[in-house]
Amino acid sequence: EQLYQKANLCAMYKGPSFSTEQLQVTLFGWYVEVLVKQEGWAFVRGEDGYLGWVPLGFYSAEAPSKGTHVVCAPSTLIHAKAAASAEILDRVYAGTFVRVREVKGSWAKIEATAEGWVPLADLRDLATGFPESAEEKRKQIVADAKRFTGVPYEWGGGSVNGIDCSGFAQLIMRINGIPLRRDADMQYADGVKVAQPELKPGDLVYFAEGERRKVTHTGISLGGWEIIHASRRQYGVHTENMQDVPSLLDIFIGGAAYL
Repeated sequence: EQLYQKANLCAMYKGPSFSTEQLQVTLFGWYVEVLVKQEGWAFVRGEDGYLGWVPLGFYSAEAPSKGTHVVCAPSTLIHAKAAASAEILDRVYAGTFVRVREVKGSWAKIEATAEGWVPLADLRDLATGFPESAEEKRKQIVADAKRFTGVPYEWGGGSVNGIDCSGFAQLIMRINGIPLRRDADMQYADGVKVAQPELKPGDLVYFAEGERRKVTHTGISLGGWEIIHASRRQYGVHTENMQDVPSLLDIFIGGAAYL
């Protein structure tokens, strides 16, 4: 059985209860494959392959309209009319796929949690909105990442409300048309490995701890030793030079490219 999220933002949990650990945040329209049901909850496989429990009240068997655009702003408000002064109906978050029904000047009428108007600049066309050259794609990834500067750290988070390191990497790549799995070790395994001297803006950087050097942290390269990442150390998304942070430099293992 396949279900679709109808809330603008929800979460996947470690167990069938809101009091258990949050594993990741999911967005309107994300689909899940139901594996087990239990008293208003379902153990599911998400569209990125992740496993966890979700509350069934936020899901429906009815699929949303096929998305034509992805929300690229950290979040955007849905208005009843094509004007910033119009009634606010809801909001949608970065990474959400929406269907554009009409464009009026600088506004787009979308189908999402509500049908209404958002600034066209907050959307990216899934067919034509991604740069063709790798260099321009890298610039766009960096620009998108910097818009999240100051977003607080949240374990399992994946939105402007709060985000963790791998959720940040997954989200920024998603709004640039590059699907990633959820956890840092999964992402590192899937990418083309890049040594530090060859790191380019838009590559991801990875950090490993323990005797087995398990990958536990990731960030987005800005080129050289500069990165932007969501970390507990500064409790949010910030830019840092790895050479200035010994605790990072000591566990840095390299980068991975996805372009």
